[in-house]
Amino acid sequence: MSFCKYCGSKNEEDAQYCEKCGKNLIDQDKPKIQPLGEPKKPLRPQNGVDTSIDKKPSTVILVLGYLLAFLGGIFGIAMGTYLFTRKNSDAKFHGRNMIIIAVILILIGLASSAFLLSNFDTSPSLSDPLEVTILDEYRDGTGFFIIEGEVQNFGNNDLTSVNIKTTGYDRSENIVAVNEVYSTPSDMPAGGRAQFTVKLDDTDNAIVRYTLIATGNT
Repeated sequence: MSFCKYCGSKNEEDAQYCEKCGKNLIDQDKPKIQPLGEPKKPLRPQNGVDTSIDKKPSTVILVLGYLLAFLGGIFGIAMGTYLFTRKNSDAKFHGRNMIIIAVILILIGLASSAFLLSNFDTSPSLSDPLEVTILDEYRDGTGFFIIEGEVQNFGNNDLTSVNIKTTGYDRSENIVAVNEVYSTPSDMPAGGRAQFTVKLDDTDNAIVRYTLIATGNT
């Protein structure tokens, strides 16, 4: 006995059509083949929202991101922003941490720079713009080589004193005399001038060359 798949009626085993509804019993026994056609398209996100989930970020990405956050400043913020925009919760967590760390370190660096600049020592030193002008030089007949000159302060800082160190050399470039004096008056405002006189012991008349170094002090 066979049963009709449409109406459920009993039919003879060799019957070709259903005695009740007339449907073809032979076709009912054949397996149905799905005709080939276009592949099914993936379902579109509802309301245009992508519901896919990004993969968890790799360890290499996380290590690189934290290194950039600690050392790279703006690059750490860029890496943190990239991870924070992912759809993975781990990526968002680490991305937010990287951004916070990078921003804090940048702010600390700016504050430190501002502090150092505000406390930078601008007092005069050997490099202050002091200009020395020689007015006269001669031997006084008592064994001294005399140098008279003027020093001018071209800097923006007032000086409490100006020291002039003079070194005399012989023909062999050996040092034969050294002397240090202060300008008169000793204090010198910005743009001011002061006179000085240096005496070098030159009993043997050996001095053929000398150097002058003026140093301003606060």
